[in-house]
Amino acid sequence: MTTLPTPTETMPIAANDLAPIIASPKVKLRRRRIVIDHPDPHTGERLLAEAIGAVDRDALHGLLSQLVKASAVARRPDQGNLSFMVAMLKSIAPKDSLEAMLAAQMVSIHVASMRCACRLALTDDVPQQESLTRALTRLARTYTAQMEALSRHRSNGTCAITVQNLSVQDGGKAVVGHFTQHANLIAGGGRPRMSHTRNTGPMLASPRCGAKTRAGRTCRAPAAYGKKRCRMHGSAPGSGAPRENRNAWKSGRFTREAIDERRQVWALLNEARRLLEKLR
Repeated sequence: MTTLPTPTETMPIAANDLAPIIASPKVKLRRRRIVIDHPDPHTGERLLAEAIGAVDRDALHGLLSQLVKASAVARRPDQGNLSFMVAMLKSIAPKDSLEAMLAAQMVSIHVASMRCACRLALTDDVPQQESLTRALTRLARTYTAQMEALSRHRSNGTCAITVQNLSVQDGGKAVVGHFTQHANLIAGGGRPRMSHTRNTGPMLASPRCGAKTRAGRTCRAPAAYGKKRCRMHGSAPGSGAPRENRNAWKSGRFTREAIDERRQVWALLNEARRLLEKLR
């Protein structure tokens, strides 16, 4: 038979628990007030602040009050949820204020995800199931993004690449050892940044295209050699319409002659209407 532990019992979870986490006091709720369970209140606040990464007393009580609000069940703070959230916050072991706030958000998102999963399991209404599924998916993605953000913050944006197999062909060279290289250099294909000043004067002084773009602005691309436009606006070899171009001609309705003819017809019709009105 399996029995649930009582609130006063402490069960060992892992063999590699950290001593500061075990020595840190617990947090309890008494008459909707936060109480740190320690004989000396000042020592208890200091130990708990070190365990959750709070820099001072205000930051400690601010995090605890936010966790109390996030642990609420039926609009009332729940002692079990609060103890779980504080324990998980200790196990993450934040090292500074940023990690403390991020860890508190991660714990809150996890509790919200479990609540959403519980509601999804208990409902049989299809619209509610779809809504809860979308909410659970968003919470899971948020938790994953928070884990990646915490990992990047702790690694200072660097990534470790381990090469296990190395093949060197005939005539090739390789250096074997431990190297540290920035992630931006690896992502850029191993090309280091130029240390000399590039001579961009002639390029910037060359004539610009000046054609009107789709956004309504002026094209700043350099004009092709011997022409006034760039290669995208008619200066590429073989591009550009011939003179008296009829490639775009379809019905001739919008040619200059057709437009003038329609204007003359409308003028004659208007004059005929005025004449009829006078005869009446």
